[in-house]
Amino acid sequence: MFFWDKTDELLEFIKYLHEHKIHVCLNTTGINLTPEKLEVLDNCIDTILLSIRGLTVKAVNREFGIDEERARKLRDTQMMILREIHNTDIRLEVCTVVTKENIAGIEYLGGKLCAINNNMIWRVEEYYR
Repeated sequence: MFFWDKTDELLEFIKYLHEHKIHVCLNTTGINLTPEKLEVLDNCIDTILLSIRGLTVKAVNREFGIDEERARKLRDTQMMILREIHNTDIRLEVCTVVTKENIAGIEYLGGKLCAINNNMIWRVEEYYR
C-alpha cells in the first residue's frame, strides 16, 4: 500500500528529509499513485524507481502474483506514471527483474518503455534461472 492509504507519517518523513537536504528515491511498483500524489512528491523527492516487469495485464499478473483486477489497476497506474512524470522534476528510473520466463520479451519491453518515456533510466536488476 502507498502511504496515503493509512497515514501521512511517511510523507512527513520524506518532507523532513528533503528539508534537511537529504536526497530521496522512492522505490515502488506505483500502486495507488495518482497525478495529484506525483505533484506532492515533486516537492519532496528526487527520483522514483518504478518496478515494471511487463506492459500487459497478463504479464503483471504473472510477475507480481496478483489477481487480474489488481494487475490491471497496477498496469494502468504504471502507464500513467510513465506518461505524467514529465510534468514533474522527479527523475524516473524503471527497474525490471529478468527471469527465464520474461527474458524473451525484454528487448520488446525496453523499446516500448522508451517509446512511452525516453527520458528515463532503465535498470535490469537480476536474473533468476
